[in-house]
Amino acid sequence: MGTWKKFNTEKLNHGEIRKKFEEELKESPEQEKMQELDPTKQWTKIKEIMSSKCENVLGLRQRTDARDWIMEETWNKIDRHKITKQKINKSPKCVKRCARRDKRAWADKLALKKTLQHHFSK
Repeated sequence: MGTWKKFNTEKLNHGEIRKKFEEELKESPEQEKMQELDPTKQWTKIKEIMSSKCENVLGLRQRTDARDWIMEETWNKIDRHKITKQKINKSPKCVKRCARRDKRAWADKLALKKTLQHHFSK
């Protein structure tokens, strides 16, 4: 999972840049091939096209934090830390899900065993 790119969408308020962006999208040669793809691949292709055109025409949004004293390298470390923290926070959910699945399987197996013992004991 990559980080989200934040584009400078405020530039779309300017008429010239908006027209240029629309022209870039219309001139995309990949659009002709889109009809042949299944919907999932179409969506992926649309995201790729939009992302590349946004980056080319609009550019990336610059940080506007009030913390001018923090260098870009430190911001990158902060971003990596956030991503790592998100991965760690997802981990307990996976563990709980696996534990519930195991408990269900164990209970089903135990119930089946008891049912078979009861059925064959008669």
